[in-house]
Amino acid sequence: METLGDRIKTIRGLASQMQFSSSLGIAQTKLSRYERNTTPPDLDFLVRLSRRYAVSLEWLITGEGRMRASKNGDDETAPSSPHTENTAPRGVQTPEPAASLRQELALERLERRELSAENRRLHNENAALLRENGELREKVARLEERGNRRASAGDC
Repeated sequence: METLGDRIKTIRGLASQMQFSSSLGIAQTKLSRYERNTTPPDLDFLVRLSRRYAVSLEWLITGEGRMRASKNGDDETAPSSPHTENTAPRGVQTPEPAASLRQELALERLERRELSAENRRLHNENAALLRENGELREKVARLEERGNRRASAGDC
């Protein structure tokens, strides 16, 4: 695989971007940007992806080494199902309801952080547009005033 985006697509397999992004707790647009290599994913996302789909973090980040090792030690290159629920690190036994709730809480927190960041960005963009709109209104008012003066000077 050439790029990180290509490796993410390989892990996604035949699942839609919407299904895959939902299973990872991120927006579909963000996943799309990751896959197109226009935005680099953060480390939390890469670790979550690696754990959820039992993929080597080294392979995911660098493209080197094995994608994942099967139980007999052979290299396994087929992506896992996008509906795999194995999110705990290998060898760690957690009670299923608690693990499920922790995962859900973590996804909710991540989504909240992403939404907060998007809201801040949109707020700043809105403020800039409002300033620009005010400046343009002032320019239009000055131009109208200048045009009215010329029209009244021409009537004399």
